[in-house]
Amino acid sequence: TTGTLDTTRSNAAGSLHHLAEQFRSHILSRVRSSAMSGSAASVEGGVGGNSGFANDVATYVNLELGHISSSGAVTGAAVSPWRKLYRCLRCGDMAAALASMQHGFASVGGAGNDDDTAAAVAAVVKALAKFQGGKKSVWSAAATSGSGIEGLLSSVPSAAIDAVVELCHGPGNASSQGDGEASYRTACLSLLCLGQSRPRIGGGGGADAAGGSGSSAAASTVEDYLYEALWGAFFQQSNDACTAAVSNLGASVRHWGPAHFEEGDDTDGGGMSFVADTGTNQPPLSGGWSYAMPLLVSQQFESALTYLARVGGPAGLLQATHLAILMHLAMIDLGDLTSASISGGERGGPVLLTSLLSSYASTLQEAPAALEYLVLIPDPVSAGASKSIVTTSRTAKEYVQGFILETRAFEALAGLIGPDGKRVPPSQDMNGRPGALDAHFSPSEVSSLLAGAADDALRRSNAADAAELLSLAGKYADLLSVLNSELASLLVVDDTTDADMMGQRQFWRSAADAFHNLHLSGGPNHVMANLEAESRLDLGGTFKLIMNLMVFFDRCQARDWEGAWTLIDALGVFPSTEDDMRRSVANYQTLDSILKGKPFRQAAIGAMESLYQQHSVLKARLGGAQTSEAAGAINQGLEDLRARARLLVTFVGLCRLEGDVSARIARMEAYMV
Repeated sequence: TTGTLDTTRSNAAGSLHHLAEQFRSHILSRVRSSAMSGSAASVEGGVGGNSGFANDVATYVNLELGHISSSGAVTGAAVSPWRKLYRCLRCGDMAAALASMQHGFASVGGAGNDDDTAAAVAAVVKALAKFQGGKKSVWSAAATSGSGIEGLLSSVPSAAIDAVVELCHGPGNASSQGDGEASYRTACLSLLCLGQSRPRIGGGGGADAAGGSGSSAAASTVEDYLYEALWGAFFQQSNDACTAAVSNLGASVRHWGPAHFEEGDDTDGGGMSFVADTGTNQPPLSGGWSYAMPLLVSQQFESALTYLARVGGPAGLLQATHLAILMHLAMIDLGDLTSASISGGERGGPVLLTSLLSSYASTLQEAPAALEYLVLIPDPVSAGASKSIVTTSRTAKEYVQGFILETRAFEALAGLIGPDGKRVPPSQDMNGRPGALDAHFSPSEVSSLLAGAADDALRRSNAADAAELLSLAGKYADLLSVLNSELASLLVVDDTTDADMMGQRQFWRSAADAFHNLHLSGGPNHVMANLEAESRLDLGGTFKLIMNLMVFFDRCQARDWEGAWTLIDALGVFPSTEDDMRRSVANYQTLDSILKGKPFRQAAIGAMESLYQQHSVLKARLGGAQTSEAAGAINQGLEDLRARARLLVTFVGLCRLEGDVSARIARMEAYMV
């Protein structure tokens, strides 16, 4: 659109184009069917702008009036010129309208069929036909010509319009409730007033002088009524008057409701929602279109799309969603045109599009297919916000992030982790082009979405999914933090008969073993480089310590006290000499926080338990020593164990571990006499 032309008038022109093409197809189909049956002449041409379509209209009117016999002979009175003209106007074909007038109105006789009337009508029709050129209709010409809709609005001289307006208000244009010649004359003159001081016409609901939503008695179908009302609205002089007229038409359609338009009784679809048909309710016979179409052409877009999705079953939701996408791409506001929206109220288009897209996506079985719709979700329109869906909106990313976690289709959406620790995206075709998330987002955006989904998983206490998502996101520092946290919480299972807890321990241990073997046991690799880049190599040290502590506790559980002590001593967690005490305490202070609580207290108790149990076993062997040398060796071993126990007691005291750890350790050390 150009200049001061507003969107409402442009949309009205589009609706008129649709209704005109629809009726033109109906005429040609009816005439063609009759020609095939031998009851009428064949269709001639059918291209707007020549006399061929005017002949088709004449044949159609004869068929309407029953003037064509089964043999194809035309009987009865001559075809009504006003009826023919109305049908041409109804198709928007002014060239055909002009051709249909060539026989002259005066030759037919009847009120108002004089040369002055014919001249006034012809002047307007000729001007419109000149604008139409070789196109099918003035509406198709307006959509493709350089001057566009503004050219159509200015194509007819004011004097020609005034002459028709005078005829409209003259005594020969008395309103008729029937469908005879007078009603078609009234309808034609009213349309050719081009919105200027239109009289109240017919019995189809009435219209005000400003060109409201009335219709003539010639309007025998819903489409006729809509066409006449939109014609009057389109040709209003001001944008405000045009918008008000279309809004009034929409209000009338919504007031009548679906029962006025749909066939059958189930006009509410039995209460079906956006989600698929339950199987117990059937959509209306039209699938919802009998009511959705009048809503659409009267620019009640939200009501139309919502109704279609609600009552049309799965097909209705599919159609409403794709229609909404196309309208949004065309920058058409999806809200209803109402008096409130005209005065600046919200029309709610983005909210509706979001509901349709998310609802339709939820019906699709394949995650990549559903993703194609979620990425189209727009942001709510605010001041300065763009309505384009060429770029993915912030809101779409939020939906996609939630979708990743809800479906758990991680491989289908994000791919796999390669042996080098890098993510391998899924392919969308035989050429290996990246698909799913990588088809719509950059690698850094994919990583961010996966990491965001991982955060959501952690908030839901779903650490397993979070770990998988973090590995796909390449967030190895965060992944190690999750692994360390889960492993630390499962170092000791108090009740080994608890199958769930033991299963969790085994799951995380297996996952940790696999991660260690792939990424931490060899030389430099992508994972180590990632940790180094984030200055988090310390997480790898914590991870290895936790894995060794898990082996330590396994040995304690198996009562392998010597093996347990050998391992914990080799780890250097506890001091081996007095000189080593300061270093050990300092190392404790720098431990990861996940180890400083219960895991470290359990390790200290386990270490003392291993010393105590070894001391008890060695002490029991003292009485059986056969030589003094053997007894001396045992005593030395007992003293070494007691010395380490004293160091452990001192260390625990310096570290100020919480709870009764110090007391328990001190008691075991006291028994080692």
